[in-house]
Amino acid sequence: MDREMENVIFLNSMCNGEVEGLTTAYRLYRQPLLFFVIRYVGSREVAEDIVSDVFVKAWNARTNLRRIDSLRAYLYVMAKNASLNYLRRPQAMSLEDVPADFEETLLEDDDIFGNILRTELIKSIMEEVDRLPLKQQEVFRYTFLEDMSVEEISEKLQLSATAVYANRSRAIATLRELLMKKGLVVTFSLLHTLFLQ
Repeated sequence: MDREMENVIFLNSMCNGEVEGLTTAYRLYRQPLLFFVIRYVGSREVAEDIVSDVFVKAWNARTNLRRIDSLRAYLYVMAKNASLNYLRRPQAMSLEDVPADFEETLLEDDDIFGNILRTELIKSIMEEVDRLPLKQQEVFRYTFLEDMSVEEISEKLQLSATAVYANRSRAIATLRELLMKKGLVVTFSLLHTLFLQ
């Protein structure tokens, strides 16, 4: 199913008060929104709260969703505004904070557009990471998500430093191959830039 069709189904389902639409949208957009918000607020806990609030507010405003064209864009703008509000003052986000021309705002704001692209790339990478053998997954996550050194990973997983390097190299090589099939080119330095900024 293409994104446009998914968008129509989610929107119609949510507007009709069907929880399945919200649940499906949550499963699809939660992780990318979480990565996106973390870039703004720098805290996973705060980001999880913000993303949860975004979905609750979208659900509460479901009768108004009939007039939007893109649920994805709507959620990203709400998440951006909630993140900025959090950074300014830790208060609850209001739906009035979402501008009526949010899609234009989204496309005109190079920073948010770049962050969305980055988030989508991270989502694609993480989907492939989940398919790696367990040790490679662990080494990858500790390296790029936890920013742990080889020595720390070695101690935590009770592997030799050589085994950590080998698992990391295999994980990156496998990811590079899988992502190239999707038309994405990923290097070690790009992974560091994406995950450790």
